[in-house]
Amino acid sequence: MTASAESTPRERLLAGLGLLVTSLCWGSMVPTTANLLAAVDPFFLAASRYLIAVPSLAIAVLVSERGRRWPAFLPWGHIFLLGAFGMGGWATCLTLGVYYSDPITATAISAVSPVLAALLARIFDHRPLTIAVYLGMALAVVGGLIVALFKPGQVLALGFRGGELIILFGLCLWTLYSIKAQHWLAPLGLSQLRVTLLTASAAAVGLWLIFFVGILVGYADPPTEIPTPHTLVELLWLGIGPTALGVVFWNYGISRLGVAISALYTNLAPAISVALAVLLLGAETTAMQIVGGIIVLAGVIWMQLYGLKVTR
Repeated sequence: MTASAESTPRERLLAGLGLLVTSLCWGSMVPTTANLLAAVDPFFLAASRYLIAVPSLAIAVLVSERGRRWPAFLPWGHIFLLGAFGMGGWATCLTLGVYYSDPITATAISAVSPVLAALLARIFDHRPLTIAVYLGMALAVVGGLIVALFKPGQVLALGFRGGELIILFGLCLWTLYSIKAQHWLAPLGLSQLRVTLLTASAAAVGLWLIFFVGILVGYADPPTEIPTPHTLVELLWLGIGPTALGVVFWNYGISRLGVAISALYTNLAPAISVALAVLLLGAETTAMQIVGGIIVLAGVIWMQLYGLKVTR
């Protein structure tokens, strides 16, 4: 299926709603990762999230797709590339990027993901973009940057620490994974849930290999004490929420809307994160953050009303 070219209005609506769930899950990813890095080795953290995600996805497949057969042939080489290098590479880059920069910088850099997605989609997916898409993209990027940079009592870290480039490289790996998963696996008749399960399994294998090699060469440290209940809860959420549930809906969105348009929705993640913190935790926010969230929302609504119509 050519995303957004053959999908129905109902499928595009469901894709948009699913991407909102992804944004909700991913809105917690950077702060949760930053909290865990205070107690957990970054390589162990990247591997652990997929150790939790894979059984969750497998149970979901067994429950929701019971009796549905797998294809007689699966391209295991492509699956390993997608999982170990695409999905696993992104997880490693995000974790190391936050470790070598800071959560605010990481969120700000992630806000430019629609631009990278549009560029790579143009190169690898050969998908032309319209003025409506570019306008929605501009709104999403500007709004996402405002939400990230105008947190109460915090400023963007201006010192270059190396993590910034790692995050940008990881975003490129993630976008390529998103495009190629639909090119290589979706045409086989696999559901997006199965696509996510296969690639997440490959990512888990690759990340645990990286972790064990890291131990051997002295770049990674195995856990030396039992994690606290709070750490375990955060690890479980990171594996089940952003890594499993969020990626399933992300892949569905890609299959129906394309990577460039789907990336716009992810800029709702910091705005949703701020809104939940205010509503549930009584956290403070700024007028500029509210303005930024409105700008991102305007970009998403614009795409839903106009951008999708002209890209069919």
